[in-house]
Amino acid sequence: SPVSDTTLPEPWSVDPTLRFDRIHVVESLHTGFAGRSGLRLSEELESLTAPTPVKVVYHAVENKEAFRTAMLAIVAEAQAGHFPLVHLEAHGEERQPGISTTSRGVVLASGELVPWLELQPYLVEINRATRLRLLVFLATCFGADVATLMQPTQRAPARIIVGPVATITLDVLEKGTFAFYRMLFESGDGAQALIATTKATGGAFLPLSAERHFLNIMVTYYNETTPANIAARVERQIAPMVLQGVPSAEIDRRRQAMRAFLADFKMVFDTHYRRYFFVDEHPEIADRFRMTFESCFQQARAGAADDPPQA
Repeated sequence: SPVSDTTLPEPWSVDPTLRFDRIHVVESLHTGFAGRSGLRLSEELESLTAPTPVKVVYHAVENKEAFRTAMLAIVAEAQAGHFPLVHLEAHGEERQPGISTTSRGVVLASGELVPWLELQPYLVEINRATRLRLLVFLATCFGADVATLMQPTQRAPARIIVGPVATITLDVLEKGTFAFYRMLFESGDGAQALIATTKATGGAFLPLSAERHFLNIMVTYYNETTPANIAARVERQIAPMVLQGVPSAEIDRRRQAMRAFLADFKMVFDTHYRRYFFVDEHPEIADRFRMTFESCFQQARAGAADDPPQA
């Protein structure tokens, strides 16, 4: 049931630090395009990182097989104990008017599309290996659309994602990326780096954090969930079971279990929190990301005209 307005929730706090010891610039642009913006960035990064232990690795990839090889190498590096920052330079696919509000992924130099869903497994494995410390910078048109991968029912693909919210010119793109990395190494402050990017591009780049995205989606769930849409959501999952011939007694059992789970807001929160933030695999992450159902629920109540439905 809803938490009383007088209840003081546990603090909602997150680890503000960024950690990386590698910067991987993965570039896939057709030959001669704009003088290779990714290569120019790599050269700038070599200068910025010279006094530091951070290593810059430049990957020029032509097609999906080369892209796969580069991403697997970064995954292996993370699993070996390093902390990669992944920077991707490629063309973003145009959004399809009337079909979707987001783009499907990035287009490589070969013309092949890498859908966001194909990028997801690589990012999740890097994020898992680094204990939720991955920063991904998408220097592509509509790069912020990769945030569609941030779903509370799945593993977080990154801690921080930075990308353009729309189409972007090469000039603005380079202003944003150079401003970000220069401020990052000058100040050692990721927040200041993001502010510098915003100022340099007039807000063309959108920073997205795993925790803020999780909170926003959960708050929406609390505010909009009703018995009717719980029932509809359950029936969408039950329908394939009926077609597969699952016995009616088992169908009824699963239907009741699903409805009970979705109506128990605290259980929904705790289950998704543990999975999304990898707390089920690495309990120590809970010390860095202190998030509770109570504090999330109060934020939902504070932002809603009416109380959320009772569990």
